[in-house]
Amino acid sequence: MFDNFQYWDILQEKSELFPERSSYVQCDRRQQILIVHHPSLKATSMSSASSTLSLSDHSSTMSRQSTQPTGVSTALYLERIQYIQRIDGISTGRSARNQESIRLNYQLAQNSRNRQHQKRLEIFYCDDRSHSEYLYKSVTIQLRKFGTKIYDEFDEWVDALYAGIHEAKNLNEAAKRNRWLLRQYERLKASSGGLTFDSINGWLNSHLGLVGAKGNVERSIKQNEIFRQTNEITDSVFNDLYYSFINNQQKILTRTLMSDIIDDSGISLNNFALRVTNNQKDVVSQETDQIKSSLHLNTDQSEISLRQSMNYLWSDANSAFDPKSRSICVDDMDQQLNYYWISSSHNTYLAKTQMFNPSSVHCYIQALLKGCRCIEIDVFDPRTGTEPEITHKGTRIKTIPLRSVLEAIIDYSFVTSEYPVIVSIENHCSPQQRSVMGRMFIEIFGESLIQVPLSQNETELPSPNKLKRKILLKDSKLSNGSLSPQPSLDGDEQPGISASHLEGHVQLYNATKKNWVDYNYTIGNDSIYLAQMYEPRNQEKNDYDLSDEETDQKKDISKDGFIQIWYHGTISHEEAKRIFFANDGYEVGAFLIRKSQNKNCYCLTYLAPNSLVKSIEIRETRTDDGKCLYSITDKVFDSIPDLVASYRTFNFAETKSGSTEGNCVQLGRPVPREKWCQELKSKKWYQPDLTRKQAEELLRGIGEEMTFLIRKSSNRIRQDYTLSVYSNGNVRHSPIYTEGHDLMLQAKTFTSLIEIVDYYSHKPVFNDLTLQTPAKLYADFLHERRQYATHGDNKHIIFQPLESAIALQADQIRIRNPDDHSDGSTIQIELNTIDDEKTKPYGYLMKFNSSKECQVFVTKITSAFSIVPPKLPIVRPKPSRPINSPSTNEKAERYLADYDKLIVYCQGVKLRDRHVERPQDLLDKIKLFTEMISLNSAKGLTFCSEIRTMILFNQNHFTRIYPDLNKKSWTSRNFDPMIHWVAGCQMVALNFQMPDQPMHLNAGRFAANGGSGYILMPDYIRSFDNNRPEICTISMLLKIRVVAVRHIRSDQVKSISKVQIRITIITGSKKRPYENQNLTTIINGPCGIWDSKQSSSKQSDQLLTQNSLQSSNKDVDILYFEVVTDNEEFCGQSTIPLSSLRSGIRSVQLYDKFNERLDMSALLVDINFQTV
Repeated sequence: MFDNFQYWDILQEKSELFPERSSYVQCDRRQQILIVHHPSLKATSMSSASSTLSLSDHSSTMSRQSTQPTGVSTALYLERIQYIQRIDGISTGRSARNQESIRLNYQLAQNSRNRQHQKRLEIFYCDDRSHSEYLYKSVTIQLRKFGTKIYDEFDEWVDALYAGIHEAKNLNEAAKRNRWLLRQYERLKASSGGLTFDSINGWLNSHLGLVGAKGNVERSIKQNEIFRQTNEITDSVFNDLYYSFINNQQKILTRTLMSDIIDDSGISLNNFALRVTNNQKDVVSQETDQIKSSLHLNTDQSEISLRQSMNYLWSDANSAFDPKSRSICVDDMDQQLNYYWISSSHNTYLAKTQMFNPSSVHCYIQALLKGCRCIEIDVFDPRTGTEPEITHKGTRIKTIPLRSVLEAIIDYSFVTSEYPVIVSIENHCSPQQRSVMGRMFIEIFGESLIQVPLSQNETELPSPNKLKRKILLKDSKLSNGSLSPQPSLDGDEQPGISASHLEGHVQLYNATKKNWVDYNYTIGNDSIYLAQMYEPRNQEKNDYDLSDEETDQKKDISKDGFIQIWYHGTISHEEAKRIFFANDGYEVGAFLIRKSQNKNCYCLTYLAPNSLVKSIEIRETRTDDGKCLYSITDKVFDSIPDLVASYRTFNFAETKSGSTEGNCVQLGRPVPREKWCQELKSKKWYQPDLTRKQAEELLRGIGEEMTFLIRKSSNRIRQDYTLSVYSNGNVRHSPIYTEGHDLMLQAKTFTSLIEIVDYYSHKPVFNDLTLQTPAKLYADFLHERRQYATHGDNKHIIFQPLESAIALQADQIRIRNPDDHSDGSTIQIELNTIDDEKTKPYGYLMKFNSSKECQVFVTKITSAFSIVPPKLPIVRPKPSRPINSPSTNEKAERYLADYDKLIVYCQGVKLRDRHVERPQDLLDKIKLFTEMISLNSAKGLTFCSEIRTMILFNQNHFTRIYPDLNKKSWTSRNFDPMIHWVAGCQMVALNFQMPDQPMHLNAGRFAANGGSGYILMPDYIRSFDNNRPEICTISMLLKIRVVAVRHIRSDQVKSISKVQIRITIITGSKKRPYENQNLTTIINGPCGIWDSKQSSSKQSDQLLTQNSLQSSNKDVDILYFEVVTDNEEFCGQSTIPLSSLRSGIRSVQLYDKFNERLDMSALLVDINFQTV
C-alpha cells in the first residue's frame, strides 16, 4: 500500500479541519502521536457511548465557543487507537475500512449541499494509563480537503493513518523504550513546573524507585556535555540520565542471572540462549533464531552486548506466554465446532451494571475487537419506528436500534479473527417483528449469514475452518408452538430485583469530597439498589498535556503569602541580610523570597560570591485574560514556586545596571523563615511522637474518611516522617523522604510538612482523594473514649465511602431524619452491623428533589421491608393484540416459520419444555446435534458438578452458561468460569465490561491460539469415555521465582515503595486443591530486583519450597499474576494458560483491569516445570 514510509509524509503534513481553518490534525513521527488541534474548542474526552461534539454542526459549535478556553489539542498515541469510523451524509458509525460501502454512499451523496459530511471521522482510543471506564474515548474530526479528487485524498489519508498505527503497534523492544522515554520527557516538559531537578527527581522516584538520589541527579545532569553547553535539559540529556540509573540496576540483574557467561567482549549468543531456556538444549537453536530476529542481528553474529541481552529479556519475544500461540492459530481448526471453548459475552450491549446504565453499539465493537465470538442481543418490539430494538427488560437501560448493532457486527466481526461469530438472541419480539428481524439479518449480513446447513445429512457440527467469516444465529424456535411472543431461554428477568416496584433519583453525600453525587435507585423486595448516574467524562485538562501533575497548579497562599519555608513575608533587604549572616552555614546560592517594604512586589534575595547578599525584583505582568506571570529575566513563569524550582535547576544571568554582562547564578538551599518550627508544632495534625500502632488506634477510633496525621518515622533510612491516613476502613502509611534540604512525598518535592498538607488538601494524595480533617490529639481521643464508655452511645453517623454501585440489605437498614429543621427532603440510611471495631453507626446521607419524593421513598421502604412479600408469579408479556382469528394465526405461523429457518446450528432448547430436571436427563431428552442448552451460572454450577455427564453431553451439543442475575451480580460482577470450562461447556458468557478476575482469566484463555476466540478443548473432553473409571488429566509441577519488576505504576498513588507479586494457579478441578496453589514475592520499588539478602536465612532456605506450585489439570488451569502496592493498590495483572507457558528466564507483560496493555510495565520471572 505504501513504500518506504511514504505514509509519514502524508501524516506529518498539517491537514486542516472544519469548522475553522486554524484547526488541524498532524502526526508527530518521533512520538508516534496523532495531534488534533482546535484553537477555540474545549477538548472533550468522552466515553464512546455518548455523542461527541459534532464539528459539522456550526450553530452548536459557535454557541459553545464563547465559554471555552482557547488553544486545545488532543493527543492520541497511535498504538492505542482501537478503531476508526466514517460518518457520511447517509449512514453513521460504519468502519473506516468499509471502503466499498463508503464509496457507494459517497456516490449517492454527490448532490448533497453540505459535502463536508463525507470527510468526517470518529477515532476511538484508550489512554496509556489504567482507565476506569470500559468504553473507549473518542474524538471527531473533519478533514478539509479540496480538489478534483476529494475522496481519493481522504482515502489516502485514512490509509496512511492505518499504516502508521500498524507500525506503532509493531516496534521492537528498544524502539518501544525510546518512544516511551521521549513521551515521558515531553510530558515532564509540558507539566506546570517544567523540567527541573525536582520534577526529574520525582519522576525517577515514581518510575525507578530512587530515594535520596537528588544530589546524584543534579551531578549527573550538570556533568552532561550537552547541558553544560546549552544550559538546557534536552531529550538526549534526559535519556542519558535515565540510562545511567537503569543501567546500574540492569548490571546487578545481569550479574545475578549470568555472571558466569559474561566476558569483556559481551555475551556469547549460544550461552545466552542456553541461560534463557534454563539449559534446554533441544530448544536452544529455535531460541537463538528468535533472539536474532528480535534484535535484528546478522545471521552470522555470535555475540551480543549487555544492553541487547536486557532488551531481549524484557521483550515480548521472550514472553512467558508463548509468542507463537499469541500470534497465530496453533490448534487444529478442523474439529467440530462444539469441540472448542468459544469466547462469549453476556448482554453485550451493556456498558456498566445490569439495571441502570446505558447500552451502546460500541460495546459490540469492543467485544468483537477483543476476540469475542459469541455476542448477545436482547430484542424487543419497537416503542417507536418499525424495526426491533435492543434493551434489558424491566430496567432503566436505554434502547438502541437493532439495525445499528447488526451493522457494527458485520463491520467488525472478522477484524480480529476470521472464525465464525455466533449471535445469541434473547427474543421478546412478536411474530411480525421476528419476520422483520429475519429480513434485517439477511439484508445486512448477506452471504456471511448461515441460512441452510453446509451439507445434507450432517451428523455433527461443521468445523471453524468450514465456517470462516460466517455468522450463526442462536435462538429457540417457536413455529408449531405458542404464537404469543415469549422470551428465549436466556431470559434474565427475576421478580426479586425488578425495577417495576419503585425507582427514581437520589443524591448521596460524599463525605470525602464534601459534595453530592447523583444516583438512580430501585427498591426490590428486600433490598435497595443504587447506581451512580452514568455521564460522559469530560477531560478538564488539555489531552496533549500528558504530565503527571495538574496544569492548573494552585498557589499555596496563606494569609501573609506563600507557605513555603523560603517565604519570609514583608521584610526589608537589611533584615534579609541579618537572617543570612545569623547562620554561617549558608553557601553561595542560598535564597529566600520576601515582599518589599518599599514597593508592592516580591523580591528574590540570595547569597552571592564573596558573602554578598543581593536582591532582585520579581516582575509581575498580566496577560489579556488576566493571568499573572512572574519573571526575573526574559523567561516567564506561571507562579513563583515554578520560578524558584526552575532557577534551582538552571542558571540565570545576574546583570549589572546599565550593562549586558553579568555572572551566572543558580539558587541552592532555601533559607527558612524564623519561627517556622513553632508553626509546625502548632498544627493539630503534627503528632511526632505517636507510634504506628497508636496512629492506627487513633484514626480507626475517629473513623472518618481521609482523617490524617503526620508522625516521625522510626528506623527508616532517609524516611523522617510518615503520613497516616484513614480511608475505606483501613489506615494507610505513606513515607515522607528526605531529599537534601527538601522533603518528598508521592514523587513530589516540598520545602516543609506544612506545604505537603496544604498541597494534598487540594490535590489527590491517592485514589483521587484529598486530605480532609486533621486527627484530634491522641490524649483527647483517649479522654473522649473514656467518657463515651461512661455516658453511652454517640449517635453521630460515619458516612460510608461511595461506590459506583451499592446494594443495601433490608435487615441492615434503619432510617432516621438527620436534621429536625430540614425541609424533609434529607434522610440518613443507617447500616446496622455487628462489627465490634465499628463503635459508631455507619451509613449514607440521602437527599431527594422534594420532601414528597423523600416521603414516597421512606413509605416504600417501610412497607416493603416490614414484612416478607409474597413471591409473585412471573407475568408473561401479553401480545399487543389478540391472536384469535384463523387468518391472524396463519400469518403469525408464516412469520415464525420464515424466521426459524435462519436458526440452523444453534437451536436453543428450554429445559422445562423437555422436562429436564437433572444432568442425566440431558442425555436422554436432547438428541439432535443442532440443539443446545443455556444455563444460568447457579444452575450451571449444579449441572457441572456431575462432570462426567456434562462432558458426555458437550461432546455432541453446545452449552452456554450466563450470569445468574441476583443481588450480587446486578453490578455485572462475573462468576468463576473455570468449573464450566473443565466440564466442556463451550460458551461461558461473561460481562466484558466488568474489570474483574473472571474477565482476566477469559482474556488470558482466549489470547492463545492467535486470539482467534476459539480454543480446542483438551483431549480428555473430546475423547472422553464414560467407561473409564477416572478422567485422565495431565498434572504439572511448576517452580517459579520473580527475578525483577520494571516500571510498575498505580493510578491510585504516584510513588511506590514496595510491590507485592501474587502468583496463583486458578483451577476449576473438583479434586482436592494442592496446598501450594499460590505464592507472594515482595520487591522494593517500582523497578526493583529481588534480593535474597532481604529475607531471613530461614526464608531463604525455604525458597525452593515456597516457589513451587502444582496443577492437576494443566490443559485447563491458568497461571495468574497480580501486582499490588504494600497498601493494596492495583498495579497490573497478567494471565497465562499453563498450556501456553514457556520455561526459562521470561518476561510477563502486565495489563490493566480492562486487559489493556500497560506500557513498559512487566515482570521478569524464572520458570521451570514438568508434567506428570
